[in-house]
Amino acid sequence: MNPSTTAARPVLHIVPALFDSRDGIVGGAERYVLELARQMAEVVPTRLVTFGPCAREERIGPLQLRVIPDPWYVRGQRSNPVSLALVGEVRRASIVHCHQQHVVASSLAAVTARLSLRRVFCTDLGGGGWDVSAYVSTDGWYHGHLHISAYSRKVAGHDRVSRARVILGGVDASRFSPDRGTLRDGTVLFVGRLLPHKGINDLIDALDDDTSAEIIGPVHDARYLEELHNRARGRKVQFRTDCDDVALVNAYRRAECVVLPSVYEDMYGGKTLVPELLGQTLLEGMACGAP
Repeated sequence: MNPSTTAARPVLHIVPALFDSRDGIVGGAERYVLELARQMAEVVPTRLVTFGPCAREERIGPLQLRVIPDPWYVRGQRSNPVSLALVGEVRRASIVHCHQQHVVASSLAAVTARLSLRRVFCTDLGGGGWDVSAYVSTDGWYHGHLHISAYSRKVAGHDRVSRARVILGGVDASRFSPDRGTLRDGTVLFVGRLLPHKGINDLIDALDDDTSAEIIGPVHDARYLEELHNRARGRKVQFRTDCDDVALVNAYRRAECVVLPSVYEDMYGGKTLVPELLGQTLLEGMACGAP
């Protein structure tokens, strides 16, 4: 690679889905990637590439964003999109950062980066799908692993791997911040996708008659939502399944505390080996002054 052209090449972030309520996913992992890329773009040329039903090419401040349309969803897995258009993106980059190791897009990007003499790094955000990494370790395909927590590094078996570093998570403090004019109202707040492994049913069951709870997040399991409503009957529980960032920040500022009751085994018997690697919403709540 010619050093004289390196400066003009962007740092490339790759994530399966954009943090977006229209054609992406509203989740902590997706927000983390978007915010990381957005902040990095203030310092170096940065490009965020993801996948979705419709083509998009736009700027968010200095950040270049591209949504590759109509990807192939490996084995029908919505969390595992890939497209050959990714090859050109990698070849035009200076450094590649893959978010989610165990998806085909990351493996394709890692191979392409190696062949193109680009440095490639990976951050595991807890998702995945069918990939070659299920049969052979792809750890060595990346020049380094950038973990969002010490726990993430540990469960990946990277405790003593020098190429694995903990870079931690973060939030946009200009958006998520306390407000002295907003009073805490005693509400227990949950923020996240409404899925069984999040353990929201346990939170509702634990409420006494005097404690109120606010459940904020998009619905991903209609059966589970119905179960939550059944358990919430007669209790002070409010569900908000369509909440923008302004309303979300206000909820954090009003909450007495933020709870993330994720479980290894959900109420249906489903098991999740790693229910949370970090807990992005807890950081957002703390940034707004809520414990």
